[in-house]
Amino acid sequence: MPSSSRDVPEPGALPLALAYVQYLNCTNRRDGDSCGECPNCRQIAGLAHPDLHFVFPVNKQGKKSGEAVLSDDFMPLWRQVVSERNGYFSPQEWYDRLDLGRTLKGAISAREADGIIRKLSFKSFAAKYKCVIVWLPETMNEEAANKILKILEEPWEKTLFVLVSERPDLVAAHDSVTNAGGGRTPVTDE
Repeated sequence: MPSSSRDVPEPGALPLALAYVQYLNCTNRRDGDSCGECPNCRQIAGLAHPDLHFVFPVNKQGKKSGEAVLSDDFMPLWRQVVSERNGYFSPQEWYDRLDLGRTLKGAISAREADGIIRKLSFKSFAAKYKCVIVWLPETMNEEAANKILKILEEPWEKTLFVLVSERPDLVAAHDSVTNAGGGRTPVTDE
């Protein structure tokens, strides 16, 4: 159970979330695992699959009021950090890479929620599931949380949200929401 003094999400939660998404979308599963070789597996492993979306806290030093930045603005850096650290890094390590210092933290904005809803409204490109991995959902501002709550509670068909939280006690649970710590999921192995 995470404590407030910890600065690392559940050990292995992000790599587990990525492995889960890769397994669900693998076209050649073997022995209860993804093959790691099919196009879906390779693209997910490279964090570049068109049906895999990431949401994570971002911010900029000296940004103007009302100027929201998006996870997509930081995808090259996100891919680099996840790759370098194999998915094992703390929020503070991420904020350091964003050059935010020790006082400014990242957040998930309402504009980010709008973008996710828009992306998920499109048809799946290549995978069985459209997937969104939300790293540190507890950093959503209230407006973002309210916007995304409806789709979290009633996701569109073949749409999966995986919430990777440092503080799962702060994230509302629902039967249709999956968390990388082992929460319940409606996904079937069809």
